[in-house]
Amino acid sequence: MTLPRSPIRLLAAVLLAATTVAAHHPAAAKPRMPAATKSLQIALSPQPINPNFTLISADFEQAEGFALAPLHLQRGCQTSGPNYAWASVVAANPASGAQHLRLVRDVAFDRGFPRLAFTSPTTLGPYSPTMATQQIYISNDGGADYYVIGQTPSQNLTAWQVVFSYSDDSGFGPGTIYIVDDLGGGADFVNTHVRWNPRVHNQLKVQFDPPAFQIRYYYAGRLIYTGSIYAATTVEQIVWITDNYQQDGEYADIDQLLMIDSATDPTAAQVSSWGRIKAAYRDP
Repeated sequence: MTLPRSPIRLLAAVLLAATTVAAHHPAAAKPRMPAATKSLQIALSPQPINPNFTLISADFEQAEGFALAPLHLQRGCQTSGPNYAWASVVAANPASGAQHLRLVRDVAFDRGFPRLAFTSPTTLGPYSPTMATQQIYISNDGGADYYVIGQTPSQNLTAWQVVFSYSDDSGFGPGTIYIVDDLGGGADFVNTHVRWNPRVHNQLKVQFDPPAFQIRYYYAGRLIYTGSIYAATTVEQIVWITDNYQQDGEYADIDQLLMIDSATDPTAAQVSSWGRIKAAYRDP
């Protein structure tokens, strides 16, 4: 399989137009969006950072201020429109609690027309370490590609990108995970040869570690790839994208989103304070 090389741009204008990039599977007509470093743009006002560890936290629960409705404008989040219902807080299949985010096909637009959802951004200084975790459940492969992106609006750059590809290397079976990295020829998709698990919640964890000049990617508790820092020098916002190729009834569920200001997991000595910080963040 040959992945397309393309300029390192990911402006909204690129994503909101039909892409002509070569197909990422020789037997398919579906194109892949270009690898990029430029951040995606929807006007958002930076939100104050909760002190200590928590930068972004969303279990999408009612206690956090989320309602069973389209995600757009809830807790500072935004999605590409005008059919905002394609990204909604629902109660169908949470990894924990009662609610979660669900991404489906936006029937108001053709397949291949990317749909974007943004968390509210924080503001971090350059070379700040972060770790983002979230539970991801994809109902089936063979339909849409799902992108999870960490980006930095203050620098107008993306920091990392993970792609849950619609099909595996051979075109059969569960999909494959791709990572964007720069191996010397510019930002491009790298095949991890790791298949994602359909119909089950699995954690995606990305450790952004400027002191080590590394980005470490974990899936289902396993390190699947270690890449370099190729664009932004910190992470301020999480973005989800689908290419709108979902099959009938296909969906992706997101839950337990958390980003902290450390590139490693809290140690055992921090567990009790970590729980209090999360609880404090969720207080209305």
